[in-house]
Amino acid sequence: VFSTEELAAIKSKIPDLQNTRTDLHNKMGFTYPTTIYLLDTFSKDELQKKYFNYTRKLIDDSDAELGFDMKKIFDLLASICKVSSLHLLKDESQTKHYFAPLSLRYLHPSFGEMTFHCEKDLKRLSSYFYSNTKNQISDRNIISFFLMVNKPTEGGLFSIFDMKQHDVKQKLSDTEVKLHNNKVVNIENDIQPNLIELAPGDLLLFNGGELWHRAEIVLGKEPRITLGGFLAEGLNDGKMYVWSWNSS
Repeated sequence: VFSTEELAAIKSKIPDLQNTRTDLHNKMGFTYPTTIYLLDTFSKDELQKKYFNYTRKLIDDSDAELGFDMKKIFDLLASICKVSSLHLLKDESQTKHYFAPLSLRYLHPSFGEMTFHCEKDLKRLSSYFYSNTKNQISDRNIISFFLMVNKPTEGGLFSIFDMKQHDVKQKLSDTEVKLHNNKVVNIENDIQPNLIELAPGDLLLFNGGELWHRAEIVLGKEPRITLGGFLAEGLNDGKMYVWSWNSS
């Protein structure tokens, strides 16, 4: 999807994100704009400063913020979804604000990872986001997309498990789940995932709403950098909406 030159332009924005926007960081790396589940912990002033100011800048000028024109990705995704365009999700409690349409995810070399999850399970982590978008999108079919910007030299593969959200009764930890028959499954030992290796510039779409997945631990000295988000049909309007928690 992106050329070597376009990927280099995106990576040139990373030092500014790393050095000046420390509120974005967590122990695994950082997400820009900040991960949506953190919105539940923010005060109104922090929501404006640490999230909606960022999303506004990203929407108005993604080239300046992240080194690329979002329209290129969104036009491609709209074509794949057979719609004329993609639409942004509004915060229903603050109608002048929009949730991030995509995000950049940086995982530290040597230990960064994204643990076992699926989008529908993440609902339990963000009442703010879901309570303020419930009249806009349907959760019947949620598609994840992400683009590889920088590939680690080792590790960081994308794992998709043959397990859907409703198969799991309870997530016990990042490696163990309880199924509906009360059997406890260790995903490290009991399930063989589908491992997907992407080259820089590759774009992947999959049923991230339903399918459990993770990004394996990044090894070596190169970070894993991705751009990504979600797609879902509007609840009643026939439109296709785009947003992001973070990038897989």
